[in-house]
Amino acid sequence: MVDAIQGSSPPPPPGTRLFGLSMAFDGHLIVTFSNGVAVIDRDLNLASKTFYRFTATEYVSNSIAVDDKNGIYVASGSATGGLGTMRKLVWTGTEISDKESDGAWSSPYESSGIETPPIIKVGNGTGSTPTLMGYGSDPDKLVVITDGAKQMKLIAFWRDNIPAWFVQKPGTLSRRIAGQIQVTCGFSPMPEWIQSEQSVVVYKYGAFVVNNIPQTVNPDIQSAKKILAVTLMGPAYPTSYGAERFQWDPVLHQWKSVWARPDVSSTSMVPIHSQSSNMALINGYRDENGWEILGLDWNSGDIVHQTIFGDQNFGNGAYAILQYLANGDLLFNTFAGPIRIDY
Repeated sequence: MVDAIQGSSPPPPPGTRLFGLSMAFDGHLIVTFSNGVAVIDRDLNLASKTFYRFTATEYVSNSIAVDDKNGIYVASGSATGGLGTMRKLVWTGTEISDKESDGAWSSPYESSGIETPPIIKVGNGTGSTPTLMGYGSDPDKLVVITDGAKQMKLIAFWRDNIPAWFVQKPGTLSRRIAGQIQVTCGFSPMPEWIQSEQSVVVYKYGAFVVNNIPQTVNPDIQSAKKILAVTLMGPAYPTSYGAERFQWDPVLHQWKSVWARPDVSSTSMVPIHSQSSNMALINGYRDENGWEILGLDWNSGDIVHQTIFGDQNFGNGAYAILQYLANGDLLFNTFAGPIRIDY
């Protein structure tokens, strides 16, 4: 599929991977590769394909977000230790455009430079698939990620035109950045790494992030493949702790921290928000219960739900996404395969 879509002039770089599949609002498929983005019709007719290639030093390790005007939001890291790049491309119906006249833009964001996280996370850029915030009559239309800094920040970018009145904020890398805030997860002192391989969980103007990096990483597990390391974290090696909830203020146009929990664990599974139960749900390992799902009250951070699996690895979600069915059953995609839990 990589060669068929990208062609051979030039050929895809060695190790090119497919990282995401989404759909434009006109029904075309959007395919995210580690080195660019393609659009093709749903019949997979190669005559319909178009491909936008990133620069040779960029690497994408996440999927994309798509808005109702066929804006494509994609973030790349740097293979040479430079800054990351957050982009809005636009599918015009005939081409993938990076032209400002079509509404496209790009902005740098901070990376971890030549240092890469010791475990879980891929690359020096963001671990987040971009998430849209603000819809309909909401005053601020944003796209949010966590950046690639060793102690990550939560960043909101203006996703359409930058308001004429807006003045670039101190410490930001471009005027496109509407606001940013340090993620601490409540740690004191701060560990060397606070980084996430998960998308920011968004509900209205609320945002929730997790830390996936343990405070200590044994060299044995650091050198292991990512998926093997995930299976060993918890019962065999120290796991990661930390989560934090933020709120965007559309009047002051800035973030504030609502609550932080340095004592809860989110190892590698994609967290979610439950609107009906008003909580953020995470999967991780803590010594007292082993593998568990925790529900954290969206407003207070209090633990309001627990599903306890113990030390068995079927409680390890291993990069999957938490899913609840319409009747409230949990469809849990574990390292050992999917299971369904009737509460």
